[in-house]
Amino acid sequence: MLTAGEALELELRGKRDEALQRELSQLTTEHVLMSPGWFGLETATPLQRAICRVSDGLPIGDLLELPLVDEPERYPEEVQGRLRWEYVFCEDLDQNKTAELTDLPATMPREMAVIAAIRAAKSLWAACKAIVASQTVDVSPCRPGEPARYSVLSVRKDNARAIYDHIITAMRNGPRLQEIIESYTESRTEFEVVVRHPSGARIEIRIVHGGASGQALISRYSAGGCFDEFPRMLGAEDSKVNFEESYKAIRGRLLDGAQLLFIGSPWVAMGPAYRMAEAHAGRPSPARVVARAVGPAMNPIWWTPERVREVRESGDATQTDKTGEEVYQTDVLGLFLRETKLSMFAMADLRKVARKSPLQLAPVPRCRYRFFIDPSGARNAFALAIAFRDFDGRRRMAFAKEWVPPFDEEEVMAEIARLCWPYRLAGDPTARKLYIGTDQWSFGALSALARRHDVVLVQHTANTREKNDWYRSLALDVSQAASEDPPADAVELCDVPHVRDDLVRVQRKLTQHGSSIYLPITSDGRHCDLAPAIVGAFYAEPLLPPLPPEEEAEPGWTREELEDAEKLDRELEEEDRGGVFTDRAWTSEREWR
Repeated sequence: MLTAGEALELELRGKRDEALQRELSQLTTEHVLMSPGWFGLETATPLQRAICRVSDGLPIGDLLELPLVDEPERYPEEVQGRLRWEYVFCEDLDQNKTAELTDLPATMPREMAVIAAIRAAKSLWAACKAIVASQTVDVSPCRPGEPARYSVLSVRKDNARAIYDHIITAMRNGPRLQEIIESYTESRTEFEVVVRHPSGARIEIRIVHGGASGQALISRYSAGGCFDEFPRMLGAEDSKVNFEESYKAIRGRLLDGAQLLFIGSPWVAMGPAYRMAEAHAGRPSPARVVARAVGPAMNPIWWTPERVREVRESGDATQTDKTGEEVYQTDVLGLFLRETKLSMFAMADLRKVARKSPLQLAPVPRCRYRFFIDPSGARNAFALAIAFRDFDGRRRMAFAKEWVPPFDEEEVMAEIARLCWPYRLAGDPTARKLYIGTDQWSFGALSALARRHDVVLVQHTANTREKNDWYRSLALDVSQAASEDPPADAVELCDVPHVRDDLVRVQRKLTQHGSSIYLPITSDGRHCDLAPAIVGAFYAEPLLPPLPPEEEAEPGWTREELEDAEKLDRELEEEDRGGVFTDRAWTSEREWR
């Protein structure tokens, strides 16, 4: 027999369940995004709401009366020109109008891509879509107890976790999500939310890895999926872990009412995302809709006119893979970078900083030189570069030389030793070893040859990012040295044959995951051969300043005896003051020894 309180609680629970079922029966993505009981984004912009409706196959009519942003005239012209509804849905990548807003599908499109600026709530929208799918997909083909899976894929699990975090955060704040989420798993390698479907079936929203042949996506029915950071994904021609295989694995397993999403900010004009945008932007259909948007249209609270202009003028210095202009193009305007190979050095700058005469500087006493070789086999040149910091602070290339095949490696190493030893002795007349930097190529064999000439090869196992930084540093230093007001430590090159030609051919190649240095091969077989030796000489190790002038020792005293006497004198002074003497400063002055 129930008590009055228990009966009342049971009645209230039944009413809550009825209200929830009514809500779930007419659930829309826009409602889930904005309702306080769900994700609670009550400040959703007109475009965010429109994308929700289009993804559900609902009309956006009343939203078209609203401006995408207030005071659009405050934004730069290139932003103003894209603050239009037609730009989002009806124009191709060249802004040619190819459709009308009335052409948007009246039913839920099977696939939808949102390629837009950063900080545009794309992941939040995707999280809402995952929840909607968990309540609306047709699970009748699933056997009793068999869960369907909603898969979230990204280039890395850490990226896809943003969608998982949105769901968990909303669950902790929204009572509706608490009523339908049965459990969630969070570990170093696994992120999953289990949601109860109105039929009682379970839907797993799970972050998976798009491995070879899409193996993580097979063996179960799919309630839908989201390809996060889509523009950074590789194609089948680039990697075994690729978009095409994952797409094929999930496409044939979609339940009725399931949908595939593709979201991310643009990057380079290559790969599956660019090909999809090129083919489908401005051509909405029941099969696929591609929406594109600038930052202010999606999130004007973040992308204020002031912030847009700041990025436009300076770029984001924290993103080493992009220049300021590229940051503005991709992260604010939401555009693909169509020029994927970019020259790093301007010939006009190289002319200004390349010393015409003398081509080879004589060794300067007390200057400490850096030597770097870029060895090669039978096809490319074997290159040497020598750099140092002069007394006036400038960083100068003393000399550079290359040996073109065919050559004998032992003879080359002997000539390198002959060229470099005078510079080594200029910095340290008592030196017994000559240290030369190199990369990993044929290190063991070359080291054996070098030891015959008292040369020690120092292997620099720099990774791709570190080598990229060397080239970026030289490009920046060359640009500054060629300016009207060069810095005190300006770079100076020498105009020996091929130095300028090799550097001007160095390119920064934009890839799906960032950028890398590209050294093209010319028709005469050159491979920018001097460039690696030059950047190695300047940046593999810091260029140290010249040694201080030698002090004249008193008659009958050696240098070491004079230093010992000075050290003893300082010790006595410290004792007189009651202090404790340390020889840190003295050691610092002699670290180079």
